[in-house]
Amino acid sequence: MHIVNTRADLDALRSSNPVAHEAFIANLKGSLTRLTDIREYPAGYDRNLQSGDEGYLAPQIGEVPDDTTAARFGYSREQLEVI
Repeated sequence: MHIVNTRADLDALRSSNPVAHEAFIANLKGSLTRLTDIREYPAGYDRNLQSGDEGYLAPQIGEVPDDTTAARFGYSREQLEVI
């Protein structure tokens, strides 16, 4: 098991265990998008409404870009796309 907390840990992993490094990079690439509720709700919409309640609007789940995890390890989206 390899614990990777920093870019230095990740860089060290490249030479000590290239397969684990490649798997970690693949996971970073996968983290470039996240699923979230992308519905635009009307002003004042009560988000505590449940399915079946009058006025309830179901969430609309969609993918949105999220570079946060990659940036934490010193990578940009563009850098990961060419690795």
